[in-house]
This record gives sequence, structure tokens and C-alpha cells, in this order.
Amino acid sequence: MESLKEISGIKPLDQLLAGHNPEAIDLLSSMLIVDPEKRITVTEALAHPFLAEFHDPEDEPTTSKLHPYDFDFETYDLTAEQLKDLLYDEIMLYHNEQLLENYI
Repeated sequence: MESLKEISGIKPLDQLLAGHNPEAIDLLSSMLIVDPEKRITVTEALAHPFLAEFHDPEDEPTTSKLHPYDFDFETYDLTAEQLKDLLYDEIMLYHNEQLLENYI
């Protein structure tokens, strides 16, 4: 029986990016995990061997976790049309000074 990957044509990153830096592929794979409990954290990513030459724990600002309220938009049950309208409104805030001033 064929696997889902075989049926869908999805290739593993190491095959898709053959010939590229294996450490880069490992970091990218770790960052693309959907489950946040299994995905690499920012701190872990900064300590990853691929970023070793840039990693300086003394010069890497940190912050506290975001409040769950910041993601309450994910609980909205929006139609595609409502989502399009909200996206359009958000885009217009950055392209229309008057709208931005009214928003602020």
C-alpha cells in the first residue's frame, strides 16, 4: 500500500533540498513542525549548530510569552467573505494615512 507521501508526491526536505547544508535542513525541519509542543523553540533554534557562528546568548534579547488573548482571533468563526473584508481593512490601514489616524 502506498503511503500518503507517495500518493501526494510530498518529498522529505532532505530529498527536496539534496545537496544543501544538512544542518540548515535540520533546523528548517524543526521549525516547520505544526504542533507547537513539538516544534523547536526560539531559544533552541538560536542554539542550533546551523546558527552557531551567530549565536551569542549575552546579546540575544528575550521577552515573556504572549498572552493567549493575543490569539483570540483564532476562535472567530468567519466566512471567507468576512475574512477577505478584514484582511482588506487591515491592508488599507497601511496604505491610507487618514484611516490609520482614525484607527489609532
